[in-house]
Amino acid sequence: MGKIRSFKTTDKILNFINDYKKIKDDYELRFKESINREPYESINNYPLNECKYKVSLVISTWNSCKSLKMTLRTIENTYICNNFNDKLEVVLVDDGSDDETFELINSNNYNFNLKYIKQVHLGRAQGINLGVSNATGEMIIFLDSDILLFPYTIDEIVKRQQEYLHDVICFGFREDVFDIPENEEDIIEYVNNYNPKFWLDNRFTYDFKGSFGSNMMLETNMMLNYPTKKNIWVSNNINAIYDCWQVYRMVYGFLFAVSKKNFESFGGFAEFLVGWGCDDTLFVSLAVENNLKLIPVPSAHCLHIYHDIRMKSQWEDGKKNEERMYNYISKNNRINFLDNNYESRIISRIDKQVKFVPHNIKKIIRKNNSNLEEANYHYYLGNLEKSLNLYKKISSKLDIANLENLFDIIVRLGDKRTFNNIKNINNRECFFYHLGNYIFNDKVDYSGESKSIYFNFLNNINLDELEERAEQYLYEKQYYLSLLDYFGIYIKSQKNKNILDEIINKLQY
Repeated sequence: MGKIRSFKTTDKILNFINDYKKIKDDYELRFKESINREPYESINNYPLNECKYKVSLVISTWNSCKSLKMTLRTIENTYICNNFNDKLEVVLVDDGSDDETFELINSNNYNFNLKYIKQVHLGRAQGINLGVSNATGEMIIFLDSDILLFPYTIDEIVKRQQEYLHDVICFGFREDVFDIPENEEDIIEYVNNYNPKFWLDNRFTYDFKGSFGSNMMLETNMMLNYPTKKNIWVSNNINAIYDCWQVYRMVYGFLFAVSKKNFESFGGFAEFLVGWGCDDTLFVSLAVENNLKLIPVPSAHCLHIYHDIRMKSQWEDGKKNEERMYNYISKNNRINFLDNNYESRIISRIDKQVKFVPHNIKKIIRKNNSNLEEANYHYYLGNLEKSLNLYKKISSKLDIANLENLFDIIVRLGDKRTFNNIKNINNRECFFYHLGNYIFNDKVDYSGESKSIYFNFLNNINLDELEERAEQYLYEKQYYLSLLDYFGIYIKSQKNKNILDEIINKLQY
């Protein structure tokens, strides 16, 4: 019935299962809060009461002075900076910028210890390695120079990472913002009054044109027990590696934590990668190879300042780097990139120390308490029963996108009673409504015209490719994803009804 789409990699990576259940159970027992299922509750009710290790925020930047100044001011505004300042440092590596980055750092003071190092223009990986080599913290958190931190962003990572420092990588999420204040003096008010929506990160809702919005965190149960051998395809090009997600591709370099000890033992970021792409993925592959667990932390949320691509060759670099990455991790030999002579790369340094003055700021979180907001919140987190009860209260008012969510939940839960109670709503445009009809009432009356995201996806995909993907999902025992694809094939071509019925039986509706 197919075979697992394989990439050349080591057995340790190939056989990895992200089983962090013991960590999850231990954390939730000791701290009486969810490790990653209730971000709003975590932010509002469980502050960082103790910072057990020194934390180094490492940023590699290149010609991004305009956004960098905003990033640095929001670091000043973080809860950890204002309450555990003596445990925090920022290590900023300027990768040979020819903008005003040096002048920015030289002429401004910040409420945290700052190490600025300018190197010759070599690349992000080289900047990261230089930064970590100059970091004094036991915990490293990587940031980008185009993100805005909320007051709680860093401590939501720290309070989890510090409990299992050498055993995990905790990582955060982001959403794009387009219109931010031009003056850095106004940026704190902006972030303090912003209503965050962590599910706008593309690991919750995949947002590339022509793709169906598979919720990665929902499909993988927040990556709990998710194996490397399983894949999720999120675009209409099922043969492209770029469109296929494995567990180690879920961690993005703009916000994740690792112990300095582990960073050094893994040999740092791979310096043979040129330009943009895959430095974070390759590093996380090595973490997986060493059995570190990857823990998503939605409450560690930030804003990404949208900007045009700075490197014209970005996507070409990314594809070439992906090939280099897979060639490297297919072998057992590893390079220690931290053995390089960093002093020969350095152009200049600035070291700014501050006296710790405690300032207890409130961790601000504002959320809309409407039923729709709460329903979406729980849906993307995978808290399906909570979400269903909230959607049902407003089912007659839902637009097509939220109807997709509602009927998706009903189908996942096999809730025939609820389906029959609300199926008469004007929802014929909803793909999952027709899937529910097939499962619960054994009929489909799809008209061929729809605004549904999934129907639009089906109209732009080759059915032979879709069938190959459906077959692959079935082989990997990802039955729900296989069900969606086989049903899409069925309503378009009336093919594979027997297989579709077999999958429904496996799901025990």
